[in-house]
Amino acid sequence: MQYAYYLSNSTSPSQVRGWYDNTTTTYTNMPDDSDLYLLNAVQWDARFPNTSEWAINTTTDPITLETYNPAPPALSLSEQAQIALSNGVTITSSSTSSLNGTYDCGSATQDHIQSEILSIILNGSFADGTTTVLWLDMANTSHTYNVVEFKSFAGAIGQYVAALFKVIQGTLTSLPASTVSIP
Repeated sequence: MQYAYYLSNSTSPSQVRGWYDNTTTTYTNMPDDSDLYLLNAVQWDARFPNTSEWAINTTTDPITLETYNPAPPALSLSEQAQIALSNGVTITSSSTSSLNGTYDCGSATQDHIQSEILSIILNGSFADGTTTVLWLDMANTSHTYNVVEFKSFAGAIGQYVAALFKVIQGTLTSLPASTVSIP
């Protein structure tokens, strides 16, 4: 006889945890009979190639063997924040629509923003000595920022990233909006 092993006291459908074939193998420790579902030859053969994608449905009459594709577990808030960080932030400008776009928030971009802001603070210009900078969004669209606009942009990115890090650390219990407005 051939069996699918499942936990009969678990929520249905209960994922198959193992397969037993008494016609070819003698087992010294078999699960309890209540946790075994007797299979016919067609069911036994159907379990391949994906032996982990089966469940016993005890809510049907009769009880059935069926494919099992459980929903992935819900992401934690920290995991959602990490994904949000990789998805970037959408910036909308109330005065200069040409700055609107979704921008990267990754560590290399944060480093670049910091170096440009440091140059603005120390020299009043961007790191290359100019008063405007071309900045790519995640769609590779170029946006021209002047010093004042870039400070607003950098502040918005910084606030968004800081909020996400607080969520990741568990000190903030909700995700920030993924769209941020600047002047």
